[in-house]
Amino acid sequence: MPWTNPKTWTSAVLSSTEMNTHLRDNLQYLYDRGVGIWTSVPYNAANFGVDPGGSGTWTVDAGDQVTFKYATFGKIMWVQWQLETTTLTGAAIALSIAIPGGATAVNGEMGVCYASGPTTEFCAVAVVAPRLQILRSASAPWAVATNTQSIRGQIWFEIA
Repeated sequence: MPWTNPKTWTSAVLSSTEMNTHLRDNLQYLYDRGVGIWTSVPYNAANFGVDPGGSGTWTVDAGDQVTFKYATFGKIMWVQWQLETTTLTGAAIALSIAIPGGATAVNGEMGVCYASGPTTEFCAVAVVAPRLQILRSASAPWAVATNTQSIRGQIWFEIA
């Protein structure tokens, strides 16, 4: 069904036909295109890593990915993740998560996430295309963790 330019309402009585055309049908149009619909990202170890500037590895096993999903609203992407009992080795400065859905970020945005485990604090998340970077305060290295580091967060950013 095509998009119908919404009517400008006046004091006229609304008919069910007008409501169906201008509200129901247009909402269905948006829904059919996945606008605002959460899409879960299947587990892929390549979605997670350590960015340059530090050393070490970040291992996210399939069972660690509790939530990794995104929704788009026009040219805005909203990404959420909950990663439990991950493993860190070395002195990683920035953990990274792939931007999902093949999207390309337009500019760098900043957000906040929460880490619990050997490193427990609020941390920053930055869009550094093609990935999201997760940084500790003052860019301190992440503590070594063996199946004990959890990270939860979300961020909105503009996409092409």
